[in-house]
Amino acid sequence: MRRPTNPLILAAIALAAAVAGCRTPEARVQCYTAPAVLIDPPARVIVVPFACAANAREAGPMLTQAVALAVQDALKNDVVTASHVDERITAEGVLWQRGRVDMDALVAAQKQYLADVFLFGAVTHYRPYNPPLIGLKLRMVSARTGALLWAAEAAFDARDEETRDLGVEYFNESGLRDKLYGPELVFVSPKQYATFVAREMLLPLKTKRTRYLQGESVTQ
Repeated sequence: MRRPTNPLILAAIALAAAVAGCRTPEARVQCYTAPAVLIDPPARVIVVPFACAANAREAGPMLTQAVALAVQDALKNDVVTASHVDERITAEGVLWQRGRVDMDALVAAQKQYLADVFLFGAVTHYRPYNPPLIGLKLRMVSARTGALLWAAEAAFDARDEETRDLGVEYFNESGLRDKLYGPELVFVSPKQYATFVAREMLLPLKTKRTRYLQGESVTQ
């Protein structure tokens, strides 16, 4: 029998849903960052396979992997993608979308994966053809307490001029080369666009962590 969800957990997740601030200059991302993530980043992050609509099934695995790599780049830690066949952690991902966390399941999964945090995600918008569109909602919670540590939400639509400028910047900075498409490769390749969006979603966290290491004070 499942225990009632800890109301403190519900409050933390509700806080993330209500966050409207933290719009950063690095990207148009709504975000929340707990100081603990900057001061002592989690050593081991388990990325739960992302949820997505039935008409965008291919987007889930692609974006799960892209975000996992972006988290690893941002925090320089050990990142593992949980298996789709792990029914317990998959069910926890479904609960998370409803604004709940089952602490019993979380503690059991923590022991199995030796996790410090779990990263849940949902694909909120997806259009693979040019101009592409990807929307993501991400939440990182403590594997031991269920406390919210980091949250980010944004949509990147390539019809928007600013998004296209960011995509071209990503192409130039990443060292990509393509004689046929040039910077347009970012927008015609679903995999490259997913990688670009994942980078933009994690860029505020990466920037805050870098600034903290340089001596700046910790703020949300």
